[in-house]
Amino acid sequence: MNKEFRKHNGEKITDVIKYIKDYMKPVKGVKTEYEIFIGCDSQVNRSATIYSVVIGIHTIHDRMGRGVHIIHTREKAPKLGEDKGSIFKRLWGEVDRIVETALYLQEHGIDTKDIGTHVDANGDERYASNMIYDSAIGYLNSLGFKVEGKPYAWAATYAANRYCR
Repeated sequence: MNKEFRKHNGEKITDVIKYIKDYMKPVKGVKTEYEIFIGCDSQVNRSATIYSVVIGIHTIHDRMGRGVHIIHTREKAPKLGEDKGSIFKRLWGEVDRIVETALYLQEHGIDTKDIGTHVDANGDERYASNMIYDSAIGYLNSLGFKVEGKPYAWAATYAANRYCR
């Protein structure tokens, strides 16, 4: 995977696997659990389609509270239209990027049971993103990942959306 991840402050992360593993190192004397969430969102602007992938590391400490540390990457792709076929292609592009990132983490020693995927697709048929909902959920489940769609997909709906803009 050839993506450049950054922290919220813009600082580049040279090795995302090392960064995540270092972040998840045990703290002496503190029972700590981690979950990883991957989400993607996209937006079409005047000249391109922008995809934003986030990795959220959710930390649960026995006495230090909770929190999510977000790292992200942005990718510029050719502009897609607003017709139904283009919307499907853009939304499936989000799923592809989630799968690519999740498999990359898995292949480099991040346990699948710790990875949750968040798809920016709605189970409600009134929304355009519903066209990929069942396929995306089924695909990610078949790969062994936990998966959430809207309205529970905060990593895609809120975190990735923030970096698309």
